Amino acid sequence: TYTVLPVAPVPVIHTHGLEDGKVPWDGGTTAGVDYPATMTTINTWVGVNGCDPTPVTIHQSEALVENRFGIPVLSEILGQQWVDPTGNGNDVVLYTLSEGGHGWKNADDGLASTDEFWAFLSARSSEYAGPIPEPATMLLFGSGILGLLLIRRSRRGA
Repeated sequence: TYTVLPVAPVPVIHTHGLEDGKVPWDGGTTAGVDYPATMTTINTWVGVNGCDPTPVTIHQSEALVENRFGIPVLSEILGQQWVDPTGNGNDVVLYTLSEGGHGWKNADDGLASTDEFWAFLSARSSEYAGPIPEPATMLLFGSGILGLLLIRRSRRGA
């Protein structure tokens, strides 16, 4: 087991089923891998991000989901958000499914994970996106390096 903490706050969104048999809600060892309890992980991020320790309910519904045995069951879905008081968007969001197993949640399940994750991350992505070199710049840089290597090689051969 090891712990890695970021050097700066990072927005976090997580969805977890209480009946997850692969990564247990309460933590434990599965397939030789130790997992911390879900709330231990969430509370770590809440602390790292300096969020308000009291969550705000942002979603509450019921839906049919597949439990860990693949059987459709009625599940309560609770969305909670720990807010970054600085307003920088480093919130922590947790969607908990009372009967959910391990798997991506679809719109049919009452929680559109893809849509929720996209809305959360796209609202914050510009804050964290570093400059990405455009292809022409990389081509020019690579050509320059190649040219220098060829000049050096030709001087050695002369």
